[in-house]
Amino acid sequence: MQDIELLVATSNHVLLVRNDGSQKIMHEGLGTYAGITWSDKHIYIAYRDEGGKCVPSDKEGILVLDKKWNEVRRYAKPDYDFNDLHQIYYHDSRLFVANTAMDKIDLINTESHTMEKELPCPLGEKKTHHLNSVFFGEGHYWICMHNRGESDVIKLRPGSFEEVDRIRIGNQIHNAYVENGRLYTLSSLNSSVLSTDIHKHKRVKRVKKLNTSMWLRGLARTESNWIIGMTTFEAERSKRVGAPSYIIIFNDSFRKKKIVDTTVSGLIYDLRATAGDRAHNSL
Repeated sequence: MQDIELLVATSNHVLLVRNDGSQKIMHEGLGTYAGITWSDKHIYIAYRDEGGKCVPSDKEGILVLDKKWNEVRRYAKPDYDFNDLHQIYYHDSRLFVANTAMDKIDLINTESHTMEKELPCPLGEKKTHHLNSVFFGEGHYWICMHNRGESDVIKLRPGSFEEVDRIRIGNQIHNAYVENGRLYTLSSLNSSVLSTDIHKHKRVKRVKKLNTSMWLRGLARTESNWIIGMTTFEAERSKRVGAPSYIIIFNDSFRKKKIVDTTVSGLIYDLRATAGDRAHNSL
């Protein structure tokens, strides 16, 4: 197996995890770490107060670090109306921020450090979509709409951010990734990896079914591996500390190769391979 190094956002820590099982705490003390991304100069970490009520909290924001893990700045209240942050994604000098309880994606310009745009839930629809993940691939942005039930991935045109397609797939999904004309996502409630053709999307294929008691969240894709975060789901957030959590490393055909136990750090919210992660931004 090739050497794999991951940055993992959990309910207690940001971890550096290697496929030999070794783990190093890179950051702690800000509550739940909900998302992680980076540019060529900076690391961005979304954090939030895990009070469990999804109400506005002053303990919520995005930490900006240099590559030596020194804090440079924070994007936080009162400048931003963050509420229940989830995945963040750096692309084209912008941070795409899943501002989930507000049911929108915030675009922060990382050069001017200003809010550039808000992508709200589709006009006229109720704020119940639980937008939680962003990916750019094959010329479009892909946004996960968890919907607290049957889910969708919306396809947006760059520039105008106009919705050009909507794909019904999975149940309470997290993570979107597109490869060779196929969309991959994690159907968290069903503990399944699902895939469909991005042009026809009439048939949804279950690529992998995992333990039915586990909640899937966090997807990385290297040249020869798929990497997925898996946690015992607890609906009550106070019970989530100490819930069994694992990183599963599969080969290219989704055959299990390695399991890394990260239970000591709590639930897995996001993970990224530090090199060659096709499901990230390739920086």
